[in-house]
Amino acid sequence: MAAKVQTFATDRLPDNFGQEGRVRFRRDFNWGWTARDRTNVEPGISVLPQTSGFFCLIDDPRHNGSGVRKYGGADMSQFQIVHGDGTVSYGHRGARLYWADVVIPPGGKLQFHYIFLRGEWNSPFNAFAQFLAVNANGTVVLKRTIAQTRESAPMESGQFYRWRAYPPIEFTNGFSGALQWVVTNGQRRNTGDPNVHPDTDLYPSALALDFISIIT
Repeated sequence: MAAKVQTFATDRLPDNFGQEGRVRFRRDFNWGWTARDRTNVEPGISVLPQTSGFFCLIDDPRHNGSGVRKYGGADMSQFQIVHGDGTVSYGHRGARLYWADVVIPPGGKLQFHYIFLRGEWNSPFNAFAQFLAVNANGTVVLKRTIAQTRESAPMESGQFYRWRAYPPIEFTNGFSGALQWVVTNGQRRNTGDPNVHPDTDLYPSALALDFISIIT
């Protein structure tokens, strides 16, 4: 078994990476709670998710005190969660990191470590983070919802957000294309009604990401 590991060694995008919206590379980030390099890892993770001093922060949860973003978000309306009950969580504003020209052989697996930094206020709205694998012609061949504010999920406690390992994602037939990580504020609405409320974008969330591993 071999692994190719992508961490973030500087405060710049690595080769073959790109962004849409606000993406930054931080040693730590304090916003009510603290996301910090090499700190507060979920029990059972045997390898620390931060090995090079920086992690990637996708979007930014800071605001003016009344919920309005300190930093503008990009249009993420193309991203959504279909709930299967006649409702869809439609994305609105947020950010995206992508890794282009990735090749994963058949049977290869992908894993990454993350923290979902929930916004301060989510009801009746719904922020979420997703991972997507998109092939060269733009077809989404795999999509996973990493976290969302309206679903039950581990709640953070104390002064730290906790790093977690997303379960390995297997590519049975292999993959060639771009890997994407998206975080956006959104709203759960009836299917076919993507007209989210203007207040959807208040109190944005963010996604911290590091230690992306391709296991073959």
